[in-house]
Amino acid sequence: MAPTELIIRPKGYMYPAKEQQVMVSKCMAWCNQVYVAVANASGFDGVYTYFGHSAVVGFDGRTLGECGTEDNGIQYAQLS
Repeated sequence: MAPTELIIRPKGYMYPAKEQQVMVSKCMAWCNQVYVAVANASGFDGVYTYFGHSAVVGFDGRTLGECGTEDNGIQYAQLS
């Protein structure tokens, strides 16, 4: 992934996978030395409950910004 600077991951993770979603994003960023932006669904669609927590993760695995469980949350971070 040499020329890649940002990986965007649109997801629909449901409970109880919140910790796994965070861990995968941080590991992906650190192993590939790229920024990762995760856009996860939130709310209830009549069948499943999605937990939100969309995030921007730095190339070193640190969380640069994270939404909560609110619908239509917005988060941004400056990428170097």
